[in-house]
Amino acid sequence: MNLHASIFFITLSIVSSVDVLGQGHNRMEIERITTLGKDSITEIAHGIVRQKYPDLDIILGDFDISVWSNTQEVLVQYKRRIRFVPLGQETRNYTYDFTVHVMPHRISPFDFFGIDDFYLPTSEDREKISFVQNAFGLPRQWFDSEVTEKEDKYVVSLSNEVSFGIYEIDKVTGMEIPQSSIEGNWEPEPDILGGEEDKDPYVEIKE
Repeated sequence: MNLHASIFFITLSIVSSVDVLGQGHNRMEIERITTLGKDSITEIAHGIVRQKYPDLDIILGDFDISVWSNTQEVLVQYKRRIRFVPLGQETRNYTYDFTVHVMPHRISPFDFFGIDDFYLPTSEDREKISFVQNAFGLPRQWFDSEVTEKEDKYVVSLSNEVSFGIYEIDKVTGMEIPQSSIEGNWEPEPDILGGEEDKDPYVEIKE
């Protein structure tokens, strides 16, 4: 083996060793965090949000919060319970949800795109959301809920992976407008070649 080949082999061995050690440390850190349990992990995530975006007035009750992990990372997902689109804002591309990557203290999409388009309800918006919640019984379990404000009504959209429904609620009475609803089922996506198996799936930490 010549000198250049020897140097290459030694360098490759060092890089491989460092990579293995890094992966081992990463997995140990993930195991340490996951053993803390859901409540403690979510507290860590809340702290990261407060530290990085102290002026962001987030009310945790607006979100369904879940914790997930695989062999690479631990995530805390904040999913908006009801997405509200204020009057005249249909064309604005609001961001409603976000995810905290616990170990690198990264928050997506805030760290990439900022928080200017992150929806924060005004006190007036909250009154409207509460009105529709009481009138239509939102949120519904297993369904994503979106409410779009119109001049004289609210349009309520419910959807999941199987079905969807669109309903119109009178803005004054809170009653569903007759013959305005549309309901249906989504066409299942074709299973092409059985799909690709996720070799490192996320597992929810529920306790």
